[in-house]
Amino acid sequence: MPIKSIRHKGLWLLYEEDDARGVAASSADKLRDMLTALGTVQTIEDVGAVPGWELSALKGELAGCWTLTVTRDCWLIFRFEDGSVLELDLVDTS
Repeated sequence: MPIKSIRHKGLWLLYEEDDARGVAASSADKLRDMLTALGTVQTIEDVGAVPGWELSALKGELAGCWTLTVTRDCWLIFRFEDGSVLELDLVDTS
């Protein structure tokens, strides 16, 4: 299983129990799709191939981390190492 650790409790509930109470209702379906994709990818390029998800590599203090855009103000942030997703977190900047 490529997703090895999830920091955000709402994401963990969505991934493990399909319980969307800990995430915004308007983003739940997109987050489900993203979690499913992250759970099955082999390379980071596989994630970036999905149109509209805007995969970006972070720089500076967060170098080595990647983001996926959920909404304009909300991102999934994670590390991708040896085919696994680590430290998956949901960040809302609004």
